[in-house]
Amino acid sequence: MPHRRQKTGNTGEVVARTYLEEQGYFILAQNWHAGRWGEIDIIAQKDGELVFVEVKSRRGTGFGKPEEAVNKLKQAKLRGAGQAYITAHPQLSQRVRFDVIAILLSPADDAIELKHYKSVINEP
Repeated sequence: MPHRRQKTGNTGEVVARTYLEEQGYFILAQNWHAGRWGEIDIIAQKDGELVFVEVKSRRGTGFGKPEEAVNKLKQAKLRGAGQAYITAHPQLSQRVRFDVIAILLSPADDAIELKHYKSVINEP
C-alpha cells in the first residue's frame, strides 16, 4: 500500500494530467525516468512546444505552498532531465518549456486549488 505522501503525489499527477488534457495538451509520457536526473512527472506537447511539467501536490500549507518545493536544486535536475529526454527523442526537437502545476488536495482527494505556472525554469 502506498504511503500517504506517495498517494498524494499520485493523485496530484492524475489531477494535473486531466487538467492538461482538458487544456488541449497531448501527453507524451508520464513519470519518465532520466537516470541520475530523476523523473519528469509529465511530458506534453501543445502549440509546437515540448512542455516538461513538475507536479507538486499537498494536502495543506503547513509545510509551505506546493510550488515552493521547486527550489534551485530541483530546477537544475528538471533541466538535466529535460535535456536527457530531448537527447533521447531528437525527432521532437522544438521549443521547450518547463512548467509547474501546484495542487492543494482535500482529504477526499478533490483538487481545492490548482495553479499552472508556465515557463518557470529556463530551458536547458
